[in-house]
Amino acid sequence: LGDGRAGDALTLINVLKMRAAFRPGLNAGQVTSRYDAIKLNSAAEVTLDYILDERTRELCGESSRWPDLAVRGKLVDRVKLYNTDAAPRIQAFHALRPIPKDHLDRVADPDKQQYQNPGY
Repeated sequence: LGDGRAGDALTLINVLKMRAAFRPGLNAGQVTSRYDAIKLNSAAEVTLDYILDERTRELCGESSRWPDLAVRGKLVDRVKLYNTDAAPRIQAFHALRPIPKDHLDRVADPDKQQYQNPGY
C-alpha cells in the first residue's frame, strides 16, 4: 500500500480468500462460487482499513492485534469504534505500553519516572 503495490496486495489477499472459500467435501464449482462471493476485484479496494479488518477476520491468530494498530496510529480510533468495553477508557497514551517497574528500578538515575512512557 504505502509502497504503491496495491496490486500485489490484492493478489495476496485473494490467495487468503481462496483458502477461506475451501471446505473439504465441496466440489470445484462450490469452492469457486464461495470464492467469487468474497474475493476482491480491484486494487482500489485494498486500503489500510481493509487490511486491518481482514487481519481481524482471517489472520487474527497469526499476529498480535495491539502492535498492528498502535504502530499504524489506528489503536484509539478502532478501539472506540469496535470495542465497547474499552472505548470509554482508551486514551492516546495507550499507543505506548508502560515501562515495567522492575526495568525502571534498574536505572541508576534517582528520577526514574522520567524514563516512563507518558500517561503511566
